[in-house]
Amino acid sequence: MSVAADVGSSAFPNIGTAALPRLDDRQVGAINHIRNLSRLPPNDWSHMMGRAPMQEDYSAYRYQLAYMYYASALAYKHRLPAAPGLFKDTSNRLIEKMLLPEVWLYWRNASQGKGPFTLDLPALGVETNPVIRDNIMYSGYLQTMALMHHLLFDDARYAQPGSLTFEFRPFLSILDQSADYTYDEKSLNERIYWNMVENGYLGVACEPGCVFQICNQIPILGFRLHDVLYGGEIAREVTEGYLAAWSDFGGVIGPDGHYTTLVVTSNRTPIPGSYSGPWSDAWCGMLMNMWNGEAVKANYERLRDAWIVDGPSGTKSVRLPPAPEGAGALPEGSTADLGWMSAWASEMGDRETLDGLLAHADRFMKPRWLDGGYYYPRCDTSRDSFGNLTIMDPTTGNALLNYARLNVPNGLRKLYENPRGALALKEPVITGISNDAALRCAMFLPDSNALVFTPTAGCEEADTSIFRIENIADRGAWSLSIDGQTVATGDERTCQATGPVPVRVENGAISIEAPLSSEPNIVVAWRQQH
Repeated sequence: MSVAADVGSSAFPNIGTAALPRLDDRQVGAINHIRNLSRLPPNDWSHMMGRAPMQEDYSAYRYQLAYMYYASALAYKHRLPAAPGLFKDTSNRLIEKMLLPEVWLYWRNASQGKGPFTLDLPALGVETNPVIRDNIMYSGYLQTMALMHHLLFDDARYAQPGSLTFEFRPFLSILDQSADYTYDEKSLNERIYWNMVENGYLGVACEPGCVFQICNQIPILGFRLHDVLYGGEIAREVTEGYLAAWSDFGGVIGPDGHYTTLVVTSNRTPIPGSYSGPWSDAWCGMLMNMWNGEAVKANYERLRDAWIVDGPSGTKSVRLPPAPEGAGALPEGSTADLGWMSAWASEMGDRETLDGLLAHADRFMKPRWLDGGYYYPRCDTSRDSFGNLTIMDPTTGNALLNYARLNVPNGLRKLYENPRGALALKEPVITGISNDAALRCAMFLPDSNALVFTPTAGCEEADTSIFRIENIADRGAWSLSIDGQTVATGDERTCQATGPVPVRVENGAISIEAPLSSEPNIVVAWRQQH
C-alpha cells in the first residue's frame, strides 16, 4: 500500500484547533522583544541602560538578562512547549551576554565591601572573579540559566569544562593582569553550594556581609535543576537548612509581617521588608513560591493588599514608601516595584491584580512596538501631573512586565517541580524557524497524536517562514493539514505534497514553508495509537 493511500484512512484524527490557547499580540511582542535584545552585538546595550552607574541598582544588566531568560523559559515550557526552535538560540545568546565583563565587572568594586549596611566591616581586598565568593546576585542567575538550558533543550554544552569562562582582558592598565576564570554548570553549582554551606545555610551574601533572602532563592532553583540532571538532594538539604538558619532571625517573614529583606551578618541584624518597599515582598514571594508555596500563599493576599492601590478605569498601581535620602539615592519608584508586583501576581494566579497592573503600565507608561517587539521604554519621571506612577526602569520595561504576561499560575513552581522541556519527551517539535517568524500556538497533543501550531509574523517583515519538525522517526505515516485542508502526506522518509505550500522530508525531518499573514492553523497528525 502506498504512503498516500495509507494516510488517507480514518485512523488519522480530526483535530479541532479553535479551542486551543493562543498567545495574544502583546505576548507575541514580549517574546519578540527579548529575541531582539538577545541579538544585539556584544556590549550594545540599547534600550537596557539604566539610571544608576556601575550596575549597582535593579536595572543592572544581570537582572534584565536573567528575567528575560526566565520569561522565555516560562513561555516555552508552559505556552509553546512544542517550539524549542523559537527559544533555544535566544537562550544561548542571553547566557553569552551574561559572561560579558560589562555585566559582571562591577564585582571588582563591590567585592571590597563598605556598603551602606557594612561600614563597620574591615576593608576587603579586590576580587575580580565574580563567582568565587559572595555575589550570589550574579552567580546564582548564571548557575540557573546554564542548568535550565541543559534541561529545557536537552543540550549539555554548558556541562563542558570551561564553557562558562570569565575573560578579563584590560587594554591599557599595566596594574591589571589578564585572567580567565573557568567554570561549567557543575563546578559553578559546587562553588555556590559550598559558599552556602560555609555560611550555615543562611545564604550566600550579595555584597560582602549582606545576605539577601531574594537572591538566595535563585541558587535553590539551581540546586533543584542540578539534582534533576545529576542526581542527589542538594535542594532538599539546602531548603531545610535555610529554614532552620532563618528561624534564628524570626523566620523568613519578620516581626513587621513582611519578608525580611536581608541579614547583616557582621552584627546579625535583620533589615525588615517594610523598610524596603513592595519590591522586597514581591520579588521574594514570587521566587520562594517555587519550594515553599504553601507559606507564600498563606501570606500573599495580606502583603498584596499592603502595597496595591486602585487607580482609574480598573488600573492598579503600587504604594511606595518615601524615597531614601542621601548620596546615591534613587528617585521614587526606581526599584522596579510595579514590575515585581506584576510578576508575583502572575505566579500566584491573581488575574485581577495582574490585569490591573498591566493596564496601568499600558495606559501611563508609554509602551512601544519595535521590530515586532513590545516593551516599555525607560522613563525617569516618577509621576505625571495627576499623580499617576510613570517611572519605568529597564528591568521592568524589558523583562518583568513581559515575564508577567508570559507566565502562568504557579509557572515558576511547575518549572521547579518538572524542569525538563519537550525535547526530552522525544515528541514531534519545531526545531527550526526561518525569517525570525513567531508562533501563537505550538503544542503536541498526545491523545490525538498530533502537532498543532499557528505561525505569525515575528521580528522581521516576511511573507513566509520555513518550519522544521523533528522527532518524527518511528512514528509511521502522517498527514499535514492547513486550516482543515490536507496539503501533504508522508512518513519519516517520503512526502507527497498536494497543496499550494512547499512541504518536504529531508534528513528525518518535515519542512514546511508556511504563510505568515493569514496565521494558518497547521496540524501534523500521525496514526492514532490503539
